[in-house]
Amino acid sequence: YIGRMNYSACIPSLIEDGVLDKAFAGYITTAYLVAYGAGQLINGFLSTKASPKRMIGIGLLGVTVCNALMGLLPYRYVMFILWALNGYFNSMLWTPLIRAFADWLPDSPRRRAGVNISVSIPLGTLAAYLIPAIVLKLSNWKMVFFTCAACVFIAFATWCFGMHSIKKYLQQQSNKHEDEIALEHSSSDSFGRVLIRTCIPLIAILCLCNGALKDAVTSWTPTYLFDTFGISDFQSSLITTILPIVSVFGAYVAQYINDKICKNEVLSCAVMYGVAALSYIALNLIGDVNVILSAMLIAIAISAMWGVNTQVLTFIPFYFSKMHRSSSVSGMLNCTAYVSSSLCSTLFGIMAEGFGWKSVTMMWLGIAMLGAVSGIIIAPFWKKRRNIYFDTK
Repeated sequence: YIGRMNYSACIPSLIEDGVLDKAFAGYITTAYLVAYGAGQLINGFLSTKASPKRMIGIGLLGVTVCNALMGLLPYRYVMFILWALNGYFNSMLWTPLIRAFADWLPDSPRRRAGVNISVSIPLGTLAAYLIPAIVLKLSNWKMVFFTCAACVFIAFATWCFGMHSIKKYLQQQSNKHEDEIALEHSSSDSFGRVLIRTCIPLIAILCLCNGALKDAVTSWTPTYLFDTFGISDFQSSLITTILPIVSVFGAYVAQYINDKICKNEVLSCAVMYGVAALSYIALNLIGDVNVILSAMLIAIAISAMWGVNTQVLTFIPFYFSKMHRSSSVSGMLNCTAYVSSSLCSTLFGIMAEGFGWKSVTMMWLGIAMLGAVSGIIIAPFWKKRRNIYFDTK
């Protein structure tokens, strides 16, 4: 996230220095989104065959190089290509990580890791807000890219050292899983048929709603607060840091609900969508009373969406680990969520411009209710087929 969200922080300075205009700055953002979304799908399938160790290493190194070159080569068309490449390299991280968890960890540590890794996302988002802000205060936009490149390179070095330190263990796991690959080929059902029969296309509806209410809402929250309460852009950005701080708890709450109450990932998602819907009801009724109250209500809703994100992009794909298809399922669902977030980011802006923010917050409520109702309807079908195909009775 540090090597991915830093560009947004640099846009005003890039425009002020005459490197970009607003239109071309938007083109670069779009190039990133297209490359990242497509990369999620492509790398989801590639990571079923390629080594997660190598894919993640290449991804981190690629992000490092792209960020460094953004500072060294400040030419608009070069930056367009570099940031699109950065989107693809960033997409090489998530799905191989899901496969690594699925292949390298036993069930209980795997589930803990699946929840814990979600915490890195809001914390990474918070760091991606703070690091560019500090560097821009002390230096310039070029140094932002250099600093973020250095941070990602440290991650790359840490990854390489960590993989080397568990080399023997990884070889043991590789030998173990070579014996399990036969399960996919010996099954009477193909991977595509299992996807359909376990309701993954229907679960994609939850991902569509999740993309809209997580990334798209997050991207527009500073502007919503700025327009609604007349605060400064600095104040709106500062208050927005509430979002990732509160979001840390969403994954843990969702997993507790799933383990202790629902015992059904899709039903747990429905509960979290219900929480988001209640928050948006309150936002529409009393949210304009106070800026902190408004930010907290949005933060609670987005935190609930991180809970949904963990269930649909981590734990549901884990069930396909014996088919060595966890990364493929996660990649497809993640791509769906990202397409939704990209489209809804544009849609929310158009609605806010044409009809005002009240229409947008009402749409947020409608999407949350759609997610809750969809989850309730899909949950029994998922549970039944999950028990049949993955023996989880």
